[in-house]
Amino acid sequence: MTRPPRVLGNVARLALCVLVVSGCGGDIKLVQQARGGASTAVTAGQPASYTVWFRNEGKDPVTLESARELRFRRYPLPQMIHLNVDDGNGYIPADRGWPPEGTPMPGFKLVPLRGYVVKPGKEAAVVYTVQPPSDHGFAFAGGLQLTASVGDAHKTVALPEVGGMCIVRHGPICPKSFYTLMTDYESSQP
Repeated sequence: MTRPPRVLGNVARLALCVLVVSGCGGDIKLVQQARGGASTAVTAGQPASYTVWFRNEGKDPVTLESARELRFRRYPLPQMIHLNVDDGNGYIPADRGWPPEGTPMPGFKLVPLRGYVVKPGKEAAVVYTVQPPSDHGFAFAGGLQLTASVGDAHKTVALPEVGGMCIVRHGPICPKSFYTLMTDYESSQP
């Protein structure tokens, strides 16, 4: 009796590995719910908070792992100092300080992003707070690059949503040139 060639065993193992990597990991389909921008005036050293919304349109629960800021054009990138998920279905598009100074809708409840599970068909709101890189001018966060997983499958998606801050000496009003930049960005979004 002749033994079957070892090549077939290796092909079978390779096919199984491909199936595990591409098919058994799960379905990661995160779709951004709103795209645009939010802006706020801050004083030197005062952080600003922004929110990015998305929906899990896959068939599996998705576990959030991490996020980092996206750059907006040539502007300085502020430093991210807080990253959370709003677990209470509140609403805070943009605000000053940490925790955010304004009065969000009832139910605003922040929980850590790492390990947060978004069930199929459900929305999530990632709230991030950034520190301006200087004591004058403008700074923009271009949204978030979010990494999530289902089983062994990992996926990184870009969620562009510009958070703009102008650094002012007094008062809550940014210069007209700042609002022109924000309006130009928002009108360019699909």
